[in-house]
Amino acid sequence: MNTIPIEVAGDIWYNAQYVQEELDKIPDGQQVVLDFRAEGPSMYALGICDMLDQWLVKTNRSSDSIMVTCWSNATEKIPYPKRLCSVPSHFWKFSQSYWCDPDTASDAKLFALFLGRSTIARNTIMYQVATQWSDHFVLSKMKHNQFDPWARKHLGPDSVESWMIEDVHSIVEWHKNCPIISIDSKELKDQFGDPDNHGRINRSLLDHYSKFKIELVCETYTLGTTFFPTEKTVRPIMAAKPILLYGPINFLKELRNMGFKTYSELWSEDYDHLEGVERWQSIKKSINHLISLDQLQRTQLLEHAKSIAVFNRQHLKNFIKL
Repeated sequence: MNTIPIEVAGDIWYNAQYVQEELDKIPDGQQVVLDFRAEGPSMYALGICDMLDQWLVKTNRSSDSIMVTCWSNATEKIPYPKRLCSVPSHFWKFSQSYWCDPDTASDAKLFALFLGRSTIARNTIMYQVATQWSDHFVLSKMKHNQFDPWARKHLGPDSVESWMIEDVHSIVEWHKNCPIISIDSKELKDQFGDPDNHGRINRSLLDHYSKFKIELVCETYTLGTTFFPTEKTVRPIMAAKPILLYGPINFLKELRNMGFKTYSELWSEDYDHLEGVERWQSIKKSINHLISLDQLQRTQLLEHAKSIAVFNRQHLKNFIKL
């Protein structure tokens, strides 16, 4: 069996050169198995399908020469056979670890943003939130020793250029001396140091859920056709917090298909038809709208939003049979 691991983290495919080299070693007539290790990226958005299709043409093979395994993406259609592809995301079963029912403090902020692994998109979003709306957000940036995400522009489709950043230097310098601390003192290595500890990843952030009313979620896979909710989504759902969600196209639609409710009757969710920088620009309009409401309007809206969030938590508990 010729098995090749696909190493991805968010919208970055790290071992493309290795995969190409391994494909070129596969003898004629033998099948290759691509192991995605339970991750759910878009194979088209990351360029994986392009590489595979070129290899098939070059070696005069059919698409059934490729087997895809442990790929947790039920929404993207690919021409290759699949096996052991888990649906839905395995993070749903870990959501019981996030059960809590926090009171909301009288001085709670309107929003929160908890930044984990650094990417160009997330770092740009954090910079804009911190410099435009710091008075309205609880902010946290996880500590890590990763290399600078700005150097990753050739490793994936999300690039500095795609974000049309006017002043890259200011953003890069801001992150070098970032004033935002990790409010739970967690580091990136804490997430992956213990493979048996998945269900408790970032649970300590729940200690801060009384400090805000709506969470701005920045998901892991945000480009192309994919639906792979991680702890970033299941945690606020289980904690009954309304969400704005930076993710891939139709992420909210897929949540509704699962029986969850979203918040389109309270603020615009037109952003769900968009991806990348366009999605973020649309989310910013919803943030500005919510900030602009007077006290009575905001109180009434948040009460309604909370009732939806409570429904979603109960739906999730039923879904995982908690």
